Amino acid sequence: MSRIAIGKNGVLRMDGVPLPCIVNRVGCRGKIVIDSSKIEGSSGRRKVFDGWDDWDLSIDATIYEPNERLVSRYDHLRTVNEAFKQLEDGLPVIYALESQLASSLNIRQVLFAGLDVTDDSGRDAVELSINFTEHDPVVGLVQRQNVETEEAAASTPEETVIERAGDEADWSRLRDMEDLYG
Repeated sequence: MSRIAIGKNGVLRMDGVPLPCIVNRVGCRGKIVIDSSKIEGSSGRRKVFDGWDDWDLSIDATIYEPNERLVSRYDHLRTVNEAFKQLEDGLPVIYALESQLASSLNIRQVLFAGLDVTDDSGRDAVELSINFTEHDPVVGLVQRQNVETEEAAASTPEETVIERAGDEADWSRLRDMEDLYG
Protein backbone atom coordinates (compact mmCIF):
# COMPACT_ATOMS: atom_id res chain seq x y z
CA MET A 1 0.00 0.00 0.00
CA SER A 2 1.30 3.44 -0.90
CA ARG A 3 1.88 5.90 1.95
CA ILE A 4 1.41 9.64 2.16
CA ALA A 5 3.09 11.46 5.04
CA ILE A 6 2.46 15.09 5.91
CA GLY A 7 5.36 16.35 8.01
CA LYS A 8 5.26 19.17 10.56
CA ASN A 9 7.97 20.90 8.54
CA GLY A 10 5.71 21.23 5.46
CA VAL A 11 7.20 18.31 3.55
CA LEU A 12 4.77 16.05 1.71
CA ARG A 13 6.16 12.57 1.15
CA MET A 14 4.88 9.77 -1.00
CA ASP A 15 6.33 6.36 -0.16
CA GLY A 16 9.19 8.13 1.65
CA VAL A 17 10.09 10.36 -1.31
CA PRO A 18 9.48 14.11 -0.83
CA LEU A 19 7.28 15.76 -3.44
CA PRO A 20 8.45 19.11 -4.88
CA CYS A 21 5.98 21.25 -2.95
CA ILE A 22 5.62 22.91 0.44
CA VAL A 23 2.50 22.17 2.50
CA ASN A 24 0.86 25.38 3.73
CA ARG A 25 -2.32 24.01 5.27
CA VAL A 26 -4.21 20.76 5.84
CA GLY A 27 -7.97 20.75 6.29
CA CYS A 28 -10.58 18.08 6.91
CA ARG A 29 -14.35 18.16 6.54
CA GLY A 30 -16.73 15.61 8.00
CA LYS A 31 -20.50 15.56 8.09
CA ILE A 32 -23.38 13.36 9.11
CA VAL A 33 -25.72 11.62 6.73
CA ILE A 34 -29.36 12.47 7.32
CA ASP A 35 -32.25 10.80 5.56
CA SER A 36 -35.50 12.73 5.52
CA SER A 37 -39.07 11.85 4.74
CA LYS A 38 -42.17 13.96 4.31
CA ILE A 39 -44.76 13.57 7.04
CA GLU A 40 -48.33 13.87 5.84
CA GLY A 41 -50.11 16.87 7.30
CA SER A 42 -46.85 18.43 8.45
CA SER A 43 -44.94 21.36 7.02
CA GLY A 44 -41.55 19.82 7.71
CA ARG A 45 -39.68 16.64 7.10
CA ARG A 46 -38.76 13.97 9.59
CA LYS A 47 -34.98 13.66 9.81
CA VAL A 48 -33.34 10.35 10.55
CA PHE A 49 -29.66 9.99 11.42
CA ASP A 50 -28.13 7.57 8.92
CA GLY A 51 -24.45 7.57 9.89
CA TRP A 52 -21.35 9.55 9.11
CA ASP A 53 -20.14 10.49 5.65
CA ASP A 54 -16.51 9.87 4.69
CA TRP A 55 -14.05 12.60 5.65
CA ASP A 56 -12.79 14.93 2.92
CA LEU A 57 -9.18 16.01 3.27
CA SER A 58 -7.53 18.94 1.52
CA ILE A 59 -3.82 19.72 1.39
CA ASP A 60 -2.96 23.24 0.28
CA ALA A 61 0.59 23.42 -1.03
CA THR A 62 2.84 25.61 -3.16
CA ILE A 63 5.34 24.71 -5.86
CA TYR A 64 7.93 27.46 -6.21
CA GLU A 65 10.02 28.15 -9.32
CA PRO A 66 13.57 27.12 -8.46
CA ASN A 67 16.18 29.89 -8.77
CA GLU A 68 18.47 27.81 -10.93
CA ARG A 69 15.53 27.16 -13.32
CA LEU A 70 16.94 23.84 -14.51
CA VAL A 71 13.55 22.35 -13.71
CA SER A 72 10.49 24.58 -13.99
CA ARG A 73 7.54 24.71 -11.60
CA TYR A 74 5.51 23.08 -14.37
CA ASP A 75 7.86 20.09 -14.39
CA HIS A 76 7.36 19.83 -10.63
CA LEU A 77 3.59 20.10 -11.13
CA ARG A 78 3.76 17.22 -13.62
CA THR A 79 5.57 15.14 -10.96
CA VAL A 80 2.91 15.90 -8.31
CA ASN A 81 0.06 15.22 -10.76
CA GLU A 82 1.52 11.86 -11.81
CA ALA A 83 2.15 10.88 -8.20
CA PHE A 84 -1.54 11.02 -7.33
CA LYS A 85 -3.03 9.66 -10.55
CA GLN A 86 -1.58 6.19 -10.14
CA LEU A 87 -3.68 3.08 -10.73
CA GLU A 88 -3.30 -0.42 -9.32
CA ASP A 89 -5.01 -3.13 -11.36
CA GLY A 90 -7.08 -0.44 -13.09
CA LEU A 91 -8.32 1.07 -9.80
CA PRO A 92 -7.22 4.22 -7.96
CA VAL A 93 -4.51 3.64 -5.38
CA ILE A 94 -5.53 3.55 -1.73
CA TYR A 95 -3.06 5.54 0.36
CA ALA A 96 -2.20 5.01 4.01
CA LEU A 97 -2.13 8.49 5.51
CA GLU A 98 0.35 9.66 8.13
CA SER A 99 -0.60 13.00 9.63
CA GLN A 100 -1.21 14.20 13.17
CA LEU A 101 -4.48 15.87 12.14
CA ALA A 102 -5.72 12.81 10.25
CA SER A 103 -4.68 10.51 13.08
CA SER A 104 -6.62 12.56 15.63
CA LEU A 105 -9.72 12.22 13.42
CA ASN A 106 -9.12 8.48 12.93
CA ILE A 107 -8.55 8.82 9.17
CA ARG A 108 -6.23 5.99 8.14
CA GLN A 109 -6.70 5.51 4.41
CA VAL A 110 -7.60 7.90 1.61
CA LEU A 111 -8.26 7.95 -2.13
CA PHE A 112 -7.12 10.77 -4.39
CA ALA A 113 -10.24 12.81 -5.24
CA GLY A 114 -8.93 15.81 -7.16
CA LEU A 115 -6.30 18.42 -7.77
CA ASP A 116 -7.01 22.14 -8.06
CA VAL A 117 -4.18 24.18 -9.59
CA THR A 118 -3.67 27.96 -9.74
CA ASP A 119 -0.70 29.46 -11.56
CA ASP A 120 0.61 32.58 -9.83
CA SER A 121 3.00 34.04 -12.42
CA GLY A 122 3.56 37.16 -10.30
CA ARG A 123 5.18 34.98 -7.63
CA ASP A 124 6.69 32.33 -9.91
CA ALA A 125 4.64 29.73 -8.04
CA VAL A 126 1.85 27.22 -8.56
CA GLU A 127 -0.75 26.90 -5.81
CA LEU A 128 -2.20 23.42 -5.25
CA SER A 129 -5.19 22.03 -3.43
CA ILE A 130 -4.79 18.26 -3.33
CA ASN A 131 -8.07 16.63 -2.34
CA PHE A 132 -8.67 13.19 -0.87
CA THR A 133 -11.66 11.29 0.43
CA GLU A 134 -11.51 8.84 3.30
CA HIS A 135 -11.45 5.19 2.30
CA ASP A 136 -12.84 2.90 4.96
CA PRO A 137 -13.72 -0.45 3.40
CA VAL A 138 -15.38 -1.81 6.57
CA VAL A 139 -17.78 1.14 6.88
CA GLY A 140 -18.48 1.01 3.15
CA LEU A 141 -19.21 -2.71 3.31
CA VAL A 142 -21.66 -2.28 6.20
CA GLN A 143 -23.41 0.63 4.45
CA ARG A 144 -23.70 -1.35 1.19
CA GLN A 145 -25.13 -4.32 3.09
CA ASN A 146 -27.71 -2.04 4.76
CA VAL A 147 -28.72 -0.58 1.39
CA GLU A 148 -28.99 -4.04 -0.19
CA THR A 149 -31.16 -5.25 2.69
CA GLU A 150 -33.45 -2.22 2.37
CA GLU A 151 -33.67 -2.64 -1.41
CA ALA A 152 -34.48 -6.34 -1.07
CA ALA A 153 -37.24 -5.54 1.44
CA ALA A 154 -38.65 -2.83 -0.84
CA SER A 155 -38.63 -5.07 -3.92
CA THR A 156 -40.48 -7.94 -2.20
CA PRO A 157 -44.14 -7.51 -3.11
CA GLU A 158 -46.53 -7.46 -0.19
CA GLU A 159 -49.11 -10.22 -0.17
CA THR A 160 -52.73 -9.21 -0.07
CA VAL A 161 -55.24 -10.87 2.25
CA ILE A 162 -56.82 -12.69 -0.68
CA GLU A 163 -53.44 -14.06 -1.81
CA ARG A 164 -52.90 -15.48 1.68
CA ALA A 165 -56.42 -16.88 1.85
CA GLY A 166 -55.46 -20.40 0.98
CA ASP A 167 -54.75 -22.93 -1.66
CA GLU A 168 -56.63 -23.86 -4.86
CA ALA A 169 -59.21 -25.90 -2.96
CA ASP A 170 -60.13 -22.84 -0.89
CA TRP A 171 -60.55 -20.81 -4.07
CA SER A 172 -62.78 -23.48 -5.55
CA ARG A 173 -65.01 -23.48 -2.43
CA LEU A 174 -65.19 -19.66 -2.52
CA ARG A 175 -66.30 -19.72 -6.17
CA ASP A 176 -68.89 -22.38 -5.38
CA MET A 177 -70.26 -20.29 -2.50
CA GLU A 178 -70.30 -17.22 -4.71
CA ASP A 179 -72.35 -19.13 -7.31
CA LEU A 180 -74.71 -20.35 -4.58
CA TYR A 181 -75.23 -17.04 -2.80
CA GLY A 182 -74.57 -14.61 -5.59
